[in-house]
Amino acid sequence: MARFVQILRKIWTDDKFPFFNDDLKLVWFHLQTTPFSTPFGLICASAESLASEMRWSADRYKKRLREGEEAGCWMFDEKRHVVYFRNYWKHNKPGNPSILANRLESLEESQPSTLLFQCLRDLEASCRKWGDGYLTEFNRAIASAEIKLTPVGTPVITPVGTCGRTTETDTETDTNTEKKLLSKFHLDKSANLELLFEKFWEAYPRKESRKAAWEKFKRLKPNDLMLQKMLNWLAVARNSDQWQDKRFIPLPATWLFQRRWEGDTPPMGCMIRAPAVPRRDEAREYLESLIAIGGES
Repeated sequence: MARFVQILRKIWTDDKFPFFNDDLKLVWFHLQTTPFSTPFGLICASAESLASEMRWSADRYKKRLREGEEAGCWMFDEKRHVVYFRNYWKHNKPGNPSILANRLESLEESQPSTLLFQCLRDLEASCRKWGDGYLTEFNRAIASAEIKLTPVGTPVITPVGTCGRTTETDTETDTNTEKKLLSKFHLDKSANLELLFEKFWEAYPRKESRKAAWEKFKRLKPNDLMLQKMLNWLAVARNSDQWQDKRFIPLPATWLFQRRWEGDTPPMGCMIRAPAVPRRDEAREYLESLIAIGGES
């Protein structure tokens, strides 16, 4: 479903935005409009995938993401591939409770992350200000998605480390938090395996040997988090020069067996094309023309 993004003109009179460098401004607008954005202020994609949309290097995009976080524009969890506009609900109040309900319809499909919980806590606080109708729709969506939030006023879980940088203590806390989130969302590693495979198959550009790919996929038993890593990798690879030629795209079963998503994506602008081989009739015509020229002389 197409969505319109509201950007107020007063942004140009903001205390910070007009003084950002051009790259940071461009990333700000890109995050607002990317297909990876959600109707509730989260952008769920790796920095590599986002950079690919801009035709930028990943390092260039990550640098601006960190600058934006330091400037207070958003929160960036590099490990789980999530960006959150902290003031999203402050500037994007739904016109009525029904619109809020529509925005939250995709909540059940969202990947569990600390930033998702942060977003929902901020939304809950906003709903309490907006009125009972909004709060009712919010609670209904939360119940439908089987999400349990801590009461308002309790300490908020924030992303561990800044821009993916963690300490040894943070790493242990980070792992425990992830397990709790997965448990709260009731993510079963095998119950929706076929659904996960359909998402993978739809994203993979070379659709051959589906049965073999399905067998490899079943052996992997990926959960939602692993699938998201696969999709992020494919989003970058599809835009590479190398993958524009089907001959250079491995069969999906091979790609899965070799766990390609854990390695580097095909680099941009380095496709090696095989030399063109003339068709038989073209070669024959060429030889006949040479013979004709020789006869004339």
